[in-house]
Amino acid sequence: MIEIYCESIIINTLALGCLWYLYFFLYKQCVVDYFRQNMFERRDSLFDEVADGLTSFDHPAYGTLRRTMNGYIRFAHQLDLGKILVTRLMASYNPALKEDIKEFQAQIDGATAGLPPDVRIKIEEYRKKMHLQMAKHIFFASPIMCIMILSFALPVSFVFCLTGSLKRNIHNNINRLESTALASGY
Repeated sequence: MIEIYCESIIINTLALGCLWYLYFFLYKQCVVDYFRQNMFERRDSLFDEVADGLTSFDHPAYGTLRRTMNGYIRFAHQLDLGKILVTRLMASYNPALKEDIKEFQAQIDGATAGLPPDVRIKIEEYRKKMHLQMAKHIFFASPIMCIMILSFALPVSFVFCLTGSLKRNIHNNINRLESTALASGY
C-alpha cells in the first residue's frame, strides 16, 4: 500500500516538474519572443513612416515613442501581471512614483502637442497598438491568466464552436429549403 503512495508521489512530482518546465522555460520564452517580434515590427513600421515624412527623426514624439518601444523590447521578460499589480500598489503609496507616471504622460502630451492633427493621430495609433500588444503579452505571460484561459475560455470557446456549427447546419438546411422552394417556384 505504501509503495502505491510512493509511486503516486513520484509520478505527481515528475508531472508537476514537467509542467513547471513547460511553463517557465518553453511557454513563457515563446510568449516573450512573440511580443518582442511584434514590437520590433511595430517599431520598424514607425521608422518607415517617419522615413517617408510623417515627422522628423529628431522630433520628441518619435524619440519618446521609439524609446518606449525599445524599453518594452528590452524588458519584455519582466512584464507580467504580478509585477504590474505590485507596481500599481506601490504607486498608490509612493508619491514619487505617482509623480514619475504623471511626468511621463506630460512628456508624451508635450511631445505630440506641436504636431499636425493627422500626425498626432498616427502617433496615438502607434501608442494604442503598442498598449494593446503589451496587454496581450501581460495576459498570456501570466500564470493566473493561463489558468483562467484553461478553466474558462476554452470551455466557452468550445460552446461557441458548437453553437457556430449548429448555426451553420441550420443555415445550410434553410439554404437547401430555400433552394428547393426557388426551384419549385419556376
